[in-house]
Amino acid sequence: MPEAHANLKTAVQLKNVLAVDNDPIMLKFLSRILEKAGLHVVTAKDGITAIDTLKSYTPDLFFIDLVMPNIDGRALRRIIRSKEAFKTSPIVIVSAIAAEESIDTAELGANVCIAKVAYTDMEIMINKLLIDPQLLWDPILDNRVFGVEDLYPRNITSELLTVNGHYRFMLDSMSSGIIEFDQNRLVISANPAALRIFSIPIEIMLGSHVAQLFKVGTNEPLSSLINASVPKDEKIIAPRIFTSVRLLSQ
Repeated sequence: MPEAHANLKTAVQLKNVLAVDNDPIMLKFLSRILEKAGLHVVTAKDGITAIDTLKSYTPDLFFIDLVMPNIDGRALRRIIRSKEAFKTSPIVIVSAIAAEESIDTAELGANVCIAKVAYTDMEIMINKLLIDPQLLWDPILDNRVFGVEDLYPRNITSELLTVNGHYRFMLDSMSSGIIEFDQNRLVISANPAALRIFSIPIEIMLGSHVAQLFKVGTNEPLSSLINASVPKDEKIIAPRIFTSVRLLSQ
């Protein structure tokens, strides 16, 4: 039985919720429904914000968008599941690409997936889960996406997903380590080569400060981070790491 459904027969007590979505309107919508049900809701606009929130907040339930900037829903789900406190916490995936991309909730390590359809329909689906929380752990719901029957695939979305998949394949196939971080120098993506070079699992790499990787002060300029990372006896191998580092300005 997948970890996501391990608590099927356990009494359910949901009090705190973390909702993660880069759409502020969707966050307001989720907050309204969940607070109306008596739950305490904290929101996060992306994966980085969610990781920071988890340092001081312990949710009993997660609502996570799949497609987001600064660590997407899939990566965030892995980070959440890597923490002992959330091994079996229910995760509800909220997806705007359910019609274009097959979603396996068990493979994702999530419990339920809800398609982003009309707000009235989404509210009905969410309320069903809140009225009977045991549904969150019901394996019968594996691979079922609530509301997808009301959607039609969009060509432009399918094309963008294909392009993104090709881009990801190319990065994953490269022997050079590539680390992407935001304006706060927090890592938001890393390819397999970078994980091998630093010997750090993706769950720990994402959201960490880039200075931690190069073992220098967090206020050092980027050039210092690069220079400090070059061992004197590894002039050939080390540059492959930092020449691929990208600093995103937002």
